[in-house]
Amino acid sequence: MVDGTIKKTLDINYNLDYIVIVPKEYADSMEAFSFTFGNTILFNATVEDTEFFIKFLRKNTIGTIIFVDYYAEYEEMISTLVDELDIKFICTSYLGQLSDEFKLGKFNKICAKYDSGAIDGIGFLDYNLYRCVHSKMRNTMHVLLDTNVGEKAATGEGNRIGILNSDSSDYESYYNELCSFTFLPGYTAKLLNPTAIAKSFIKEYKIKAETVNCRDTLFDNNSCNLDINFSGSSSLDFIKSMDAGIPCVVGNNAFLTENYPLLCENLVVKSDDDVNEIAEIVKKAVKNKEKIMREYKKFRKHYSNEARKKATEFIGKKIVRKEEREYEKLLTVIVPVYNTEQFIAGCLDSVISAAVPGMEIIVVNDGSTDNSKKVIEEYKNKYPDLIIDVEQKNHGLGNVRNVGLKRANGKYITSVDSDDTIASETFKKALLYMLSDTDVIIYDWMSVTDQTQFETVAFDQVFSNRKEWEGLLYTTIMPSTCNKIFKTSLFVDNDIKYLEQKYEDLSANPLALLRADTIKYIKKPYYNYYLRDNSLMRSKINPNHMVDALVYLDKRMQTDNDNINMGELKYYTYSWRIEEYIINPLYEMKDKDLEEAINYIYKNAYSLIMNAFECKYYKKMLKNLKSDEMRAFIEKRNVAFKNKKLKDFIKKSDAKKITAGVIYYGD
Repeated sequence: MVDGTIKKTLDINYNLDYIVIVPKEYADSMEAFSFTFGNTILFNATVEDTEFFIKFLRKNTIGTIIFVDYYAEYEEMISTLVDELDIKFICTSYLGQLSDEFKLGKFNKICAKYDSGAIDGIGFLDYNLYRCVHSKMRNTMHVLLDTNVGEKAATGEGNRIGILNSDSSDYESYYNELCSFTFLPGYTAKLLNPTAIAKSFIKEYKIKAETVNCRDTLFDNNSCNLDINFSGSSSLDFIKSMDAGIPCVVGNNAFLTENYPLLCENLVVKSDDDVNEIAEIVKKAVKNKEKIMREYKKFRKHYSNEARKKATEFIGKKIVRKEEREYEKLLTVIVPVYNTEQFIAGCLDSVISAAVPGMEIIVVNDGSTDNSKKVIEEYKNKYPDLIIDVEQKNHGLGNVRNVGLKRANGKYITSVDSDDTIASETFKKALLYMLSDTDVIIYDWMSVTDQTQFETVAFDQVFSNRKEWEGLLYTTIMPSTCNKIFKTSLFVDNDIKYLEQKYEDLSANPLALLRADTIKYIKKPYYNYYLRDNSLMRSKINPNHMVDALVYLDKRMQTDNDNINMGELKYYTYSWRIEEYIINPLYEMKDKDLEEAINYIYKNAYSLIMNAFECKYYKKMLKNLKSDEMRAFIEKRNVAFKNKKLKDFIKKSDAKKITAGVIYYGD
């Protein structure tokens, strides 16, 4: 989605502040809408497409929907979604077009939506029309379409002059522009698919003309272009021509103000009735091209700033234009190693069997004291073009993940712990979504013990009535690194790094997920997560580590996401971890260790934990608990925590450990 265009699919989960729906009629301007507003999607104005869009908008988390112009097919979407989404319109008509009954009807429909309160604002591309309505419709704005400045085309060949207007329009100066060629001997008019009437006109007046079939080529290799129109103030064709290094003569200077007198003098005609004036301005524009282009650079910078400012103000959100970086690789797989010599071979074999084109494997040996280094060297020698080995002193898993991020050459990054394995189809199934620029790809995992195995899903069924994006964010394994493929830029662009201690995943991955626009969830257990006796999940828990991780995360957790209920997200992310990894371990502690741990909690996380206990989602969980005894215990425990009497409570009461099941399922 680098260019701002959204793929029309229900296969991907979108998390967007807004979406701009552009009718197929404006497909030629899609690039401009995408560049200016971002998050644009093409609408075919059919019953089938309408049904698709209703499903699309309900499936995904989208804050505001912006319709370009009025179409009857919008009605069902508006009536269906008016209570769920904010709705705005962009009106492309210019003032002179409202003499057309059809254009006027569409304009009136938009105004009626505004008057009824069904929509929250209108953006007008035509400045004159905006000025006419703004006094009566306050929540309106003038917006500009902008385009990306591309490479300049070759200009000046054959003395061609492109006529950018249409000969089928009653509002533009097409035939006046053609007439001016009677005063421009030696110049050829370049036209886009002229009608029979236009061809007859050309023949009658002996005008030298050349026909092209593609509008983009209408601009190229010309000495000058004509876009004279006194009925509106559209600047897009002017911008496109000037960006290509071709002077463009216009007849409406709503966008060329007195701040640019040189451009006005050399490019603006005072009347489209005076064909001799048009010819003279063309000659002047060709002659003074060098000076014009120097002045245009100043105008162009100001125009782009204004376009971005207006678009941002209209949408109410910062518009971030993503720029595609060049990456040496498509995918970087990080394999952290610490004293896992007996498992490394199985891990690397599984990763190699899942390899896709453009992949690298970075094996980081984090100061192993066993024979891990020897195994790594064997694989490095066997696969020198695939495996990169990094040796360092022991720093911990968080540091290894940060080292991997720093060394990664891939557009995407993932991690496979050296005592785990993955299915051979993992990256092959994810390849399509990496190639289509999806931000994050998530899959389930298989939890494996010596006795059994069971599937652990990324989308818990407790959220089956919620949008999938929310379920993926709220579930217990949301922060885990091992079942996700991230776009590297999510970390780099947002300066996200892992906390270099236990629970490092919790300190970083939720931040990356919140900044993602697209997620693909593959409902397959591709990752084999081995629960061994000496694994982190079974090692002694130090509550201080979880305190540090939650505090670190909370400081960077964004609070302005319109699509995600941040209070609810924090409840699901914080609450059960507070219970299982901060409070429950206290029951196993004695005297001095208990006192030190509780003091650390009060000093560093008192407010964070109290906010969790007192939020409406935690209270709702208590209300819905099946066990009255459990509810009474938790309420009593929370009062003790609030009054800083937790130590006395733990020493005097029977241990009642609160698990994730209580938070998620109420039992």
